[in-house]
Amino acid sequence: MANGWAQSRVLTEKSWAVLKAHRGLLSFPIAAFFINVLVLLIFAVLAIVLFVVGNWVTVTLGIVVVLAGLYLTQIVGFVAKGGMVACADDALAGRPMEIGAGWARSLRHSGDIAQWAFISMIVGVLLGAIRGNGQGNVAAVLLRNVVAAAAGVAWSIITLFVLPAIVLDDSGVINAIKSSAHVVKERWGTQISGNVRIAGRLILLFLPGLGLALGGVFAAQVSIPLAAVLIVLGVLLMIIAGLLAGTVRTIFSVALYRFVTSGETLGGFTVEELQSAVRTRG
Repeated sequence: MANGWAQSRVLTEKSWAVLKAHRGLLSFPIAAFFINVLVLLIFAVLAIVLFVVGNWVTVTLGIVVVLAGLYLTQIVGFVAKGGMVACADDALAGRPMEIGAGWARSLRHSGDIAQWAFISMIVGVLLGAIRGNGQGNVAAVLLRNVVAAAAGVAWSIITLFVLPAIVLDDSGVINAIKSSAHVVKERWGTQISGNVRIAGRLILLFLPGLGLALGGVFAAQVSIPLAAVLIVLGVLLMIIAGLLAGTVRTIFSVALYRFVTSGETLGGFTVEELQSAVRTRG
């Protein structure tokens, strides 16, 4: 276990070094965040207007508007991540990295990315249905949450390389899912031993924000303005931490994708370091 976490430290530091040398990669999640805030505001206003009218037609349209807004945010997020994948691939390979070219490359695959966003959204809905609304006896609720969590982890493992396959290798979404599942089957443990260990270390970035937010909750008993400031700062720090962690994980995923599909070692990673993140069966 200690050796595994030591390896994750090396992988995280090298992924972080790529980000420090190519800070433009952060422009993708930042752009997606602000675009999605605007999208949610617009669709929320439309939905509220429709719900206020109150008849069954407008309520139905309101539900459709809400779902459409959520779907559009999924597409925006995946297109931005696709652009980041393209630019991370260039950065890792030592090629000039152009943000505009990354967006263009991702947008060329917008049809497949939209399909992937739809599939991901449906899977999310199904996992939510399995999880339920928390009602029922404790054992049933716990079982549903365990099953949903296990299914979610399995899905994330199987689909780890879908977006890189679409953007970097021009795969259609179905072929990309099959390819990702095949790679994971051949290299079982990739996501768990590599990306999840990185995530475990990067979760430390969330702790200051979480601490401030919790401090704000307790401070509400003393001062509402102070509580509001602490909670806002905490949420902002957690958002920033999320953007940083997501970017670092994407960089590592691209490096790992190139390694498991073609044997390339990019971005200063060594064969031994990447091999330590890939446990083959046997």
